[in-house]
Amino acid sequence: MLTASMAFYKKSGQLNRKALDWDNKWPGVRLLLARLTQNEELARESLSRLRKTISSAKYTPKGLIFIQEWGPLRHAANHAFLAFVSTKLDIENSEDLLEFGKKQMFYIYGDAGRSFIVGFGKNYPTKPHHRCVFLVNRQTIFQVVELPVSATTMRLGRSRQQNEPEPVDTFWSSRRRAGSIRFLPQ
Repeated sequence: MLTASMAFYKKSGQLNRKALDWDNKWPGVRLLLARLTQNEELARESLSRLRKTISSAKYTPKGLIFIQEWGPLRHAANHAFLAFVSTKLDIENSEDLLEFGKKQMFYIYGDAGRSFIVGFGKNYPTKPHHRCVFLVNRQTIFQVVELPVSATTMRLGRSRQQNEPEPVDTFWSSRRRAGSIRFLPQ
């Protein structure tokens, strides 16, 4: 199975140099194959591409990697995850990746002065943008509805990232801004 996976990667994803995203999983596939096959060349390639992404990306003044405007926290968390997993490929020389991953996650948790996770940490968002997902009945799994902008209280179902920071670390607690969160109505 690993041989077939490796062949598929070489045929389809080896030249992909884009960042990990919801429509590009190749950086994660490359990293997983490197770990499972213990292929040193693939491990070097994975580490090199991740380090290149980290070093060439833009950052906010407080240190959040800013790959693109839509979903910067998603990108920061994705690349922190890749960095954490990558440390297993080269334990002796991966302190930079470990520090990068910690810095990104601590930013999201609140080291930049506010938490970006609803219901967690200090100064967390109170006006999540923009959909409410809740259980309608046992047959219909979920229903998505728009919340009125004026709504301010609700019972949180789960903590989620929400309302993303801007490139200069500014933040708007508004349901009119991009991003989404799931929570349960009262």
